[in-house]
Amino acid sequence: MFKIYHLESRQNHLGWVTVFKELVDYYKNNYTTEVIYKYSDNVPDEFMYVPEIDWVIQDCELIIYNTEADIVKVISWREGPGWKIDQFGTAITKLQERNNPNDVLLVGHWESWFYDYKQKKNILPKVNFKIKPTTWYTFNHLTYELELFPIDFDQIYKERQNKIFIDKLFWKSSTEREDPVRLAKLGICNLDIDVGLDFYDYLLEASKYKIGLAISSNCEKCYREIEYMAIGLPFMRLPYKGEFSPPLIPDYHYISVDRDRYGLKPEIWNTRKDIEGGDDYAEAYKHRFLEVKDNKEFLTFIANNAREYYKKYCDPSVRIKELLKLLEEI
Repeated sequence: MFKIYHLESRQNHLGWVTVFKELVDYYKNNYTTEVIYKYSDNVPDEFMYVPEIDWVIQDCELIIYNTEADIVKVISWREGPGWKIDQFGTAITKLQERNNPNDVLLVGHWESWFYDYKQKKNILPKVNFKIKPTTWYTFNHLTYELELFPIDFDQIYKERQNKIFIDKLFWKSSTEREDPVRLAKLGICNLDIDVGLDFYDYLLEASKYKIGLAISSNCEKCYREIEYMAIGLPFMRLPYKGEFSPPLIPDYHYISVDRDRYGLKPEIWNTRKDIEGGDDYAEAYKHRFLEVKDNKEFLTFIANNAREYYKKYCDPSVRIKELLKLLEEI
Protein backbone atom coordinates (compact mmCIF):
# COMPACT_ATOMS: atom_id res chain seq x y z
CA MET A 1 0.00 0.00 0.00
CA PHE A 2 1.13 3.53 -0.76
CA LYS A 3 0.49 6.83 0.95
CA ILE A 4 1.05 9.95 -1.16
CA TYR A 5 1.30 13.50 0.16
CA HIS A 6 0.11 15.89 -2.54
CA LEU A 7 -0.05 19.64 -1.98
CA GLU A 8 -1.36 20.87 -5.33
CA SER A 9 -0.22 24.27 -6.53
CA ARG A 10 -2.71 26.74 -7.95
CA GLN A 11 0.05 27.82 -10.34
CA ASN A 12 -1.11 25.30 -12.91
CA HIS A 13 1.15 26.68 -15.63
CA LEU A 14 4.13 25.06 -13.89
CA GLY A 15 5.01 21.78 -15.57
CA TRP A 16 5.45 19.70 -12.47
CA VAL A 17 1.84 20.41 -11.37
CA THR A 18 0.51 18.18 -14.14
CA VAL A 19 3.30 15.65 -13.70
CA PHE A 20 2.41 15.23 -10.02
CA LYS A 21 -1.27 14.73 -10.90
CA GLU A 22 -0.38 12.12 -13.50
CA LEU A 23 1.92 10.33 -11.08
CA VAL A 24 -0.74 10.28 -8.35
CA ASP A 25 -3.25 8.88 -10.84
CA TYR A 26 -0.78 6.17 -11.82
CA TYR A 27 -0.49 4.97 -8.23
CA LYS A 28 -4.23 5.17 -7.63
CA ASN A 29 -4.90 3.14 -10.78
CA ASN A 30 -2.27 0.48 -10.13
CA TYR A 31 -1.96 0.13 -6.34
CA THR A 32 -3.91 0.49 -3.16
CA THR A 33 -3.12 4.15 -2.51
CA GLU A 34 -4.17 6.68 0.08
CA VAL A 35 -3.73 10.28 -1.07
CA ILE A 36 -3.37 13.00 1.54
CA TYR A 37 -4.36 15.96 -0.56
CA LYS A 38 -4.53 19.71 -0.10
CA TYR A 39 -5.00 22.50 -2.62
CA SER A 40 -2.59 25.35 -2.11
CA ASP A 41 -4.07 28.83 -2.30
CA ASN A 42 -0.54 30.08 -2.88
CA VAL A 43 -0.45 31.62 0.56
CA PRO A 44 3.15 32.45 1.47
CA ASP A 45 4.84 29.67 3.43
CA GLU A 46 2.04 27.18 2.88
CA PHE A 47 3.19 23.66 3.67
CA MET A 48 1.94 20.12 4.29
CA TYR A 49 3.24 18.09 7.20
CA VAL A 50 4.43 14.51 6.57
CA PRO A 51 4.50 12.64 9.89
CA GLU A 52 6.34 9.60 8.52
CA ILE A 53 9.51 11.66 8.18
CA ASP A 54 8.59 14.58 10.46
CA TRP A 55 9.03 17.04 7.60
CA VAL A 56 7.01 19.57 5.62
CA ILE A 57 6.65 19.79 1.86
CA GLN A 58 5.86 22.72 -0.39
CA ASP A 59 3.61 22.53 -3.44
CA CYS A 60 6.67 21.87 -5.62
CA GLU A 61 7.21 18.55 -3.86
CA LEU A 62 5.57 15.14 -3.70
CA ILE A 63 6.16 12.33 -1.23
CA ILE A 64 5.37 8.69 -1.98
CA TYR A 65 5.48 6.35 1.03
CA ASN A 66 5.40 2.57 0.67
CA THR A 67 3.78 1.67 3.97
CA GLU A 68 4.52 -2.06 3.75
CA ALA A 69 8.19 -1.76 2.81
CA ASP A 70 8.75 1.47 4.79
CA ILE A 71 10.33 3.23 1.80
CA VAL A 72 10.07 6.97 1.19
CA LYS A 73 10.41 8.57 -2.24
CA VAL A 74 10.67 12.38 -2.42
CA ILE A 75 10.45 14.47 -5.61
CA SER A 76 11.49 18.08 -5.11
CA TRP A 77 11.64 21.05 -7.45
CA ARG A 78 12.39 23.26 -4.44
CA GLU A 79 15.00 25.90 -5.25
CA GLY A 80 17.26 24.79 -2.43
CA PRO A 81 17.59 21.92 0.02
CA GLY A 82 15.01 23.46 2.36
CA TRP A 83 14.70 26.12 4.98
CA LYS A 84 14.48 25.28 8.64
CA ILE A 85 10.88 25.73 9.72
CA ASP A 86 10.36 25.43 13.45
CA GLN A 87 11.73 22.00 14.33
CA PHE A 88 11.79 20.75 10.72
CA GLY A 89 15.05 20.31 8.88
CA THR A 90 15.62 19.43 5.24
CA ALA A 91 14.68 16.43 3.12
CA ILE A 92 18.31 15.33 3.29
CA THR A 93 18.51 15.42 7.07
CA LYS A 94 15.16 13.69 7.49
CA LEU A 95 15.96 10.87 5.09
CA GLN A 96 19.40 10.51 6.65
CA GLU A 97 17.78 10.10 10.05
CA ARG A 98 15.64 7.26 8.67
CA ASN A 99 18.78 5.34 7.70
CA ASN A 100 17.01 3.43 4.92
CA PRO A 101 19.18 2.79 1.84
CA ASN A 102 16.05 2.21 -0.27
CA ASP A 103 14.76 5.76 0.17
CA VAL A 104 15.08 8.03 -2.88
CA LEU A 105 15.32 11.80 -3.26
CA LEU A 106 14.88 13.28 -6.74
CA VAL A 107 16.11 16.87 -7.05
CA GLY A 108 15.27 19.35 -9.79
CA HIS A 109 17.55 22.29 -9.08
CA TRP A 110 20.70 20.26 -8.60
CA GLU A 111 23.12 23.21 -8.66
CA SER A 112 21.20 24.98 -5.87
CA TRP A 113 21.40 21.93 -3.67
CA PHE A 114 24.79 20.43 -4.42
CA TYR A 115 27.11 22.89 -6.13
CA ASP A 116 30.10 23.63 -3.89
CA TYR A 117 31.18 27.22 -4.59
CA LYS A 118 34.52 26.83 -2.82
CA GLN A 119 35.51 23.63 -4.61
CA LYS A 120 33.83 24.87 -7.82
CA LYS A 121 32.18 21.55 -8.58
CA ASN A 122 29.13 19.44 -7.89
CA ILE A 123 29.41 17.49 -4.70
CA LEU A 124 27.00 15.11 -3.02
CA PRO A 125 26.70 14.84 0.74
CA LYS A 126 27.51 11.48 2.24
CA VAL A 127 24.11 9.88 2.77
CA ASN A 128 22.69 6.43 3.32
CA PHE A 129 19.94 6.77 0.68
CA LYS A 130 19.82 7.55 -3.06
CA ILE A 131 19.92 11.09 -4.49
CA LYS A 132 19.35 11.66 -8.20
CA PRO A 133 18.70 14.60 -10.52
CA THR A 134 15.35 14.73 -12.30
CA THR A 135 14.25 15.30 -15.84
CA TRP A 136 12.68 18.67 -16.71
CA TYR A 137 9.39 19.49 -18.41
CA THR A 138 7.58 22.20 -20.37
CA PHE A 139 5.13 24.81 -19.14
CA ASN A 140 1.47 23.84 -19.08
CA HIS A 141 -1.15 25.63 -21.13
CA LEU A 142 -3.37 28.02 -19.17
CA THR A 143 -6.70 28.43 -20.92
CA TYR A 144 -9.81 26.29 -20.85
CA GLU A 145 -9.80 25.96 -24.62
CA LEU A 146 -6.28 24.59 -24.60
CA GLU A 147 -7.23 22.08 -21.91
CA LEU A 148 -9.69 20.66 -24.43
CA PHE A 149 -7.18 20.97 -27.28
CA PRO A 150 -3.66 20.67 -25.81
CA ILE A 151 -0.72 22.33 -27.51
CA ASP A 152 0.69 20.01 -30.15
CA PHE A 153 4.46 20.40 -29.88
CA ASP A 154 4.86 17.83 -32.65
CA GLN A 155 2.82 19.90 -35.08
CA ILE A 156 4.84 23.04 -34.38
CA TYR A 157 7.98 20.95 -34.86
CA LYS A 158 6.73 19.67 -38.24
CA GLU A 159 5.78 23.15 -39.42
CA ARG A 160 9.21 24.47 -38.43
CA GLN A 161 10.89 22.09 -40.86
CA ASN A 162 9.59 24.04 -43.86
CA LYS A 163 10.43 27.57 -42.69
CA ILE A 164 13.08 30.05 -43.72
CA PHE A 165 14.35 31.14 -40.34
CA ILE A 166 14.87 34.63 -39.01
CA ASP A 167 18.63 35.11 -38.78
CA LYS A 168 18.66 36.07 -35.10
CA LEU A 169 18.51 34.69 -31.60
CA PHE A 170 15.04 34.33 -30.09
CA TRP A 171 14.18 35.42 -26.56
CA LYS A 172 10.97 36.34 -24.79
CA SER A 173 10.37 36.37 -21.06
CA SER A 174 8.00 37.70 -18.42
CA THR A 175 10.97 38.34 -16.11
CA GLU A 176 13.73 40.85 -16.71
CA ARG A 177 17.08 39.92 -18.23
CA GLU A 178 19.63 42.45 -19.44
CA ASP A 179 21.63 40.32 -21.88
CA PRO A 180 18.75 39.94 -24.39
CA VAL A 181 18.45 43.74 -24.40
CA ARG A 182 22.18 44.05 -25.04
CA LEU A 183 21.94 41.47 -27.83
CA ALA A 184 18.97 43.23 -29.39
CA LYS A 185 21.02 46.44 -29.49
CA LEU A 186 23.78 44.47 -31.18
CA GLY A 187 21.24 43.44 -33.83
CA ILE A 188 21.28 39.70 -33.23
CA CYS A 189 18.23 39.19 -31.00
CA ASN A 190 14.56 40.11 -31.44
CA LEU A 191 13.66 43.56 -30.08
CA ASP A 192 10.27 42.69 -28.54
CA ILE A 193 11.55 40.59 -25.66
CA ASP A 194 8.48 40.87 -23.38
CA VAL A 195 6.23 37.85 -23.76
CA GLY A 196 2.92 39.59 -24.53
CA LEU A 197 1.67 36.37 -26.16
CA ASP A 198 -0.25 33.32 -25.07
CA PHE A 199 1.80 30.15 -24.81
CA TYR A 200 0.84 28.75 -28.21
CA ASP A 201 1.67 32.00 -30.04
CA TYR A 202 4.93 32.19 -28.09
CA LEU A 203 5.95 28.78 -29.41
CA LEU A 204 4.93 29.67 -32.96
CA GLU A 205 7.02 32.84 -32.77
CA ALA A 206 10.01 30.94 -31.39
CA SER A 207 9.81 28.39 -34.20
CA LYS A 208 10.54 31.13 -36.77
CA TYR A 209 14.09 31.74 -35.53
CA LYS A 210 17.42 30.02 -36.17
CA ILE A 211 18.48 29.68 -32.54
CA GLY A 212 16.84 30.12 -29.16
CA LEU A 213 18.64 31.92 -26.36
CA ALA A 214 18.53 30.31 -22.92
CA ILE A 215 19.45 32.14 -19.71
CA SER A 216 19.01 30.81 -16.20
CA SER A 217 15.84 31.52 -14.26
CA ASN A 218 15.70 31.81 -10.45
CA CYS A 219 17.78 28.67 -10.54
CA GLU A 220 19.81 27.31 -13.42
CA LYS A 221 17.17 25.28 -15.25
CA CYS A 222 14.22 26.80 -17.05
CA TYR A 223 11.16 25.52 -18.89
CA ARG A 224 12.15 27.35 -22.06
CA GLU A 225 14.99 24.91 -22.82
CA ILE A 226 12.65 21.92 -22.90
CA GLU A 227 10.14 23.88 -24.97
CA TYR A 228 12.86 24.76 -27.47
CA MET A 229 13.77 21.08 -27.62
CA ALA A 230 10.14 20.08 -28.12
CA ILE A 231 9.69 22.29 -31.19
CA GLY A 232 13.11 21.53 -32.68
CA LEU A 233 14.67 24.93 -32.02
CA PRO A 234 18.39 24.55 -31.24
CA PHE A 235 19.23 26.65 -28.21
CA MET A 236 22.38 28.34 -26.96
CA ARG A 237 23.43 28.85 -23.37
CA LEU A 238 26.25 28.69 -20.86
CA PRO A 239 27.11 25.13 -19.82
CA TYR A 240 25.05 23.78 -16.96
CA LYS A 241 26.76 23.53 -13.60
CA GLY A 242 24.05 21.23 -12.29
CA GLU A 243 22.77 17.88 -13.47
CA PHE A 244 19.92 16.54 -15.57
CA SER A 245 18.81 12.94 -15.69
CA PRO A 246 19.89 11.92 -18.25
CA PRO A 247 22.54 14.60 -18.80
CA LEU A 248 22.18 17.35 -21.38
CA ILE A 249 25.52 17.40 -23.20
CA PRO A 250 27.16 20.65 -24.40
CA ASP A 251 27.43 20.96 -28.19
CA TYR A 252 25.35 17.80 -28.53
CA HIS A 253 21.98 18.72 -27.04
CA TYR A 254 22.58 22.47 -26.96
CA ILE A 255 25.02 25.06 -28.32
CA SER A 256 27.52 25.72 -25.56
CA VAL A 257 28.92 29.18 -24.79
CA ASP A 258 31.97 27.90 -22.97
CA ARG A 259 32.92 29.97 -19.92
CA ASP A 260 36.64 29.21 -20.19
CA ARG A 261 36.82 30.08 -23.86
CA TYR A 262 35.18 33.48 -23.36
CA GLY A 263 36.68 34.30 -19.97
CA LEU A 264 33.34 34.20 -18.14
CA LYS A 265 34.83 33.03 -14.88
CA PRO A 266 33.77 35.14 -11.90
CA GLU A 267 35.70 34.41 -8.73
CA ILE A 268 32.57 32.94 -7.19
CA TRP A 269 29.98 31.54 -9.61
CA ASN A 270 26.30 31.56 -8.83
CA THR A 271 23.11 31.44 -10.86
CA ARG A 272 22.50 35.13 -10.24
CA LYS A 273 25.70 35.99 -12.11
CA ASP A 274 24.49 34.05 -15.16
CA ILE A 275 21.15 35.84 -14.95
CA GLU A 276 22.66 39.32 -14.62
CA GLY A 277 25.24 38.73 -17.34
CA GLY A 278 27.02 41.82 -18.67
CA ASP A 279 28.72 43.21 -21.76
CA ASP A 280 31.26 40.38 -21.71
CA TYR A 281 28.45 37.81 -21.61
CA ALA A 282 26.62 39.53 -24.48
CA GLU A 283 29.80 39.56 -26.56
CA ALA A 284 30.28 35.85 -25.88
CA TYR A 285 26.71 35.07 -26.95
CA LYS A 286 27.20 37.21 -30.06
CA HIS A 287 30.49 35.57 -31.02
CA ARG A 288 29.11 32.06 -30.59
CA PHE A 289 25.93 32.89 -32.51
CA LEU A 290 27.85 34.34 -35.45
CA GLU A 291 30.16 31.33 -35.38
CA VAL A 292 27.38 28.72 -35.76
CA LYS A 293 24.37 30.47 -37.29
CA ASP A 294 25.17 29.48 -40.89
CA ASN A 295 26.36 25.98 -40.05
CA LYS A 296 23.17 24.19 -41.04
CA GLU A 297 24.64 20.74 -40.44
CA PHE A 298 25.62 21.61 -36.85
CA LEU A 299 22.30 23.31 -36.03
CA THR A 300 20.39 20.34 -37.41
CA PHE A 301 22.58 17.99 -35.37
CA ILE A 302 21.84 19.92 -32.17
CA ALA A 303 18.12 20.23 -32.91
CA ASN A 304 17.73 16.53 -33.72
CA ASN A 305 19.59 15.37 -30.62
CA ALA A 306 17.61 17.70 -28.38
CA ARG A 307 14.33 16.70 -29.98
CA GLU A 308 15.19 13.01 -29.51
CA TYR A 309 15.91 13.69 -25.82
CA TYR A 310 12.55 15.43 -25.41
CA LYS A 311 10.62 12.62 -27.07
CA LYS A 312 12.43 9.95 -25.08
CA TYR A 313 12.27 11.48 -21.60
CA CYS A 314 10.00 14.56 -21.42
CA ASP A 315 7.06 13.97 -23.75
CA PRO A 316 3.73 13.44 -21.90
CA SER A 317 3.45 9.98 -23.42
CA VAL A 318 6.62 8.75 -21.67
CA ARG A 319 7.43 11.07 -18.78
CA ILE A 320 5.64 9.15 -16.01
CA LYS A 321 7.32 5.90 -17.03
CA GLU A 322 10.72 7.62 -17.04
CA LEU A 323 10.02 9.24 -13.69
CA LEU A 324 9.04 5.87 -12.22
CA LYS A 325 12.38 4.50 -13.40
CA LEU A 326 14.18 7.24 -11.48
CA LEU A 327 12.05 6.43 -8.45
CA GLU A 328 13.05 2.77 -8.89
CA GLU A 329 9.42 1.70 -9.03
CA ILE A 330 9.81 -0.09 -12.38
